[in-house]
Amino acid sequence: MKYVLGVDLGTSAVKVILVNQLGEIKAEATREYPLSHPAPGYSEQNALDWVTGSIESIKEIVDSGVVAADDIEGMSFSDKCTDLY
Repeated sequence: MKYVLGVDLGTSAVKVILVNQLGEIKAEATREYPLSHPAPGYSEQNALDWVTGSIESIKEIVDSGVVAADDIEGMSFSDKCTDLY
């Protein structure tokens, strides 16, 4: 069976899921990152936190051995895939 990774870049964390062809979630990983408020009405995030959190979460899933890395055929990035959980 083949799989895809879904990456959700959220406000406070990146969430990664591994989904099979039937839509079943086979693995999940999350990395939180800070949200700063440098001035009233301002919110900022460090884009490097998104990259680092995404890489670490994907690595966690691949290293878990739930599926062979070669069976992961695709990846989708979104900031609005909460309906997958």
